[in-house]
Amino acid sequence: MKANSVNKACSKYTMPSGWEFADLGSLALFVNGKAFKSSDWKGSGIPIIRIQNLNNKDAKFNYIPEGHTVEDKYIVEPGDLLFTWSGSFGAYIWNRQQAYLNQHIYKVICFSGMTNKFLFYLLNQQIQKFTEKSRGTGLIHITKRELQSTKCLIPPLKEQYRIVDKLEELLSELDHSRSTLIHAQKQLEVYYQALLKNAFDGTLTFDWRELNKPIGTSETLNEIKKDREDWIAKQLQEWEKQLGEWNEKGKHGKRPIKPRIREKVSQLNETTLSNLPDLPNGWSWITLDSFAVIVSGVTKGKKYYNQDTVQLPFLRVANVQDGFLDLNEVKSINVPPDEFDKYRLEYGDVLYTEGGDKDKVGRGAMWRNEIPNCIHQNHVFRARIISDKVNSVYCSMFSRTRIAKNYFFKNSKQTTNLASINLGVLSGMPFPLPSIEEQEAIVELLESKFSIIENLEKSVLESLAQTEVLKQSILKKAFEGKLVEQNSKDEPASELLKRINAEKREYLNNQQELRQKQPKRTKKMSKTRNIKEVLQSSDEPILAKDVWQQSEHNGDIEKFYSELKKIKASIKQVKEGTQSLLSLRS
Repeated sequence: MKANSVNKACSKYTMPSGWEFADLGSLALFVNGKAFKSSDWKGSGIPIIRIQNLNNKDAKFNYIPEGHTVEDKYIVEPGDLLFTWSGSFGAYIWNRQQAYLNQHIYKVICFSGMTNKFLFYLLNQQIQKFTEKSRGTGLIHITKRELQSTKCLIPPLKEQYRIVDKLEELLSELDHSRSTLIHAQKQLEVYYQALLKNAFDGTLTFDWRELNKPIGTSETLNEIKKDREDWIAKQLQEWEKQLGEWNEKGKHGKRPIKPRIREKVSQLNETTLSNLPDLPNGWSWITLDSFAVIVSGVTKGKKYYNQDTVQLPFLRVANVQDGFLDLNEVKSINVPPDEFDKYRLEYGDVLYTEGGDKDKVGRGAMWRNEIPNCIHQNHVFRARIISDKVNSVYCSMFSRTRIAKNYFFKNSKQTTNLASINLGVLSGMPFPLPSIEEQEAIVELLESKFSIIENLEKSVLESLAQTEVLKQSILKKAFEGKLVEQNSKDEPASELLKRINAEKREYLNNQQELRQKQPKRTKKMSKTRNIKEVLQSSDEPILAKDVWQQSEHNGDIEKFYSELKKIKASIKQVKEGTQSLLSLRS
């Protein structure tokens, strides 16, 4: 490091006594994992550590069979320090059985002048710096050179031990507080679901029914049926009126289109009814299309040739969350003026998502005219309630229940990571119908209790955020020399760095001697292919990591990203879960 660079870096800090500035590359060796091929994976043997096995303790392992030849440098033992450098950044102490290391993870080899635990905390404290340096199209990563050149303050060895002891004491208390908050958060979700269950099986309003003695729903069902028939008649009358005016004008202009109306409502069969919970006397199971008209929205990207269009705000799947609308980012779309009424949202419309992750399909929320002249896209269904015997809020709340979610999941079309429903499935959704008066009582009770839950959840989330801020504050103090006292008798870090440097040289020399003693292997040459050639060889999109492994850059991620950046205009990239799929643009 040049003297002026050192002075500039040191000017940000008051250097603690005995500390030194050093880059990460001078403290340890970073050994990247092996690019195992999917064809090597088996159902048993020695586990392969992938990033998901570090981020999620429940993630399944892939295995390499016993006896399969893998270089020793890829073996991970309990207690080894690992660092993920692509897709996510983080340091981990491996505490499970012996395993092999997959690509995108470094095994960090420490020496006697640097403790595993200290470097573990140091790497995690530097993550913000790594994030600022990160690069990549779709998958963020940090290069080995950038990682190794990251500058840090290093204390004497004895002070490292004191820092680690203090950190583990404070962070243990913080982790306990965090666990308590997460448990409270889960309990609130349990209570929330219990409230919904009690609301829609009649338990919540048991006392209300005893006091008010509501009439049964037979009369309500007749009124809903009549409301639907009146609505259909009104639509046909309006169309006939428009058709008559069009004829009077000599059939000039666009012919009015007859409304597409499903006159028959969906029916609940015996199997469906048998799987639904019993309802109180006076309640009935009906279908959503008994009282609502359900339509799909405008198709994004549809071309309107030779037509004037207007730009309107429109809702996408991302805007419709479970029980609420996220309107922080609402995009716009151009449609002909005469299509505005077809897709226009009205107060009280209930919106449902067509698809998404399997636990998110059929999310519902109510529209309250938050944005003027707003429409919806084709992946968002609009249910417009056409009877005053059904409360819109009550209807939207039911979509959050386990009954609704289980119905959507069971009847959805499913792929590996996604699920979707069609208009027919949504139309036939079972719906528990009490009297309109009891619906309003349920809404009032739920809104009151939900308000309390939301305030408690807000407090929990704020406290969780504070724990993270406190954690970062503790780590910052630790690595600025402000967490524990310095001891002038400690051997200075300058001597420690000399020992590390000597041990690294000896280690690398020994590794070189071992490689020289090993017999040279002849490698069968195979034709190398660039990224475009790899993509041209397949009719389907390919996982980004598979493109890398099949390309001439296998083993050199930097050259792969460099070529990908040069040809990005001809590459189409889509997300499937957490992975990226690449293909050539047609």
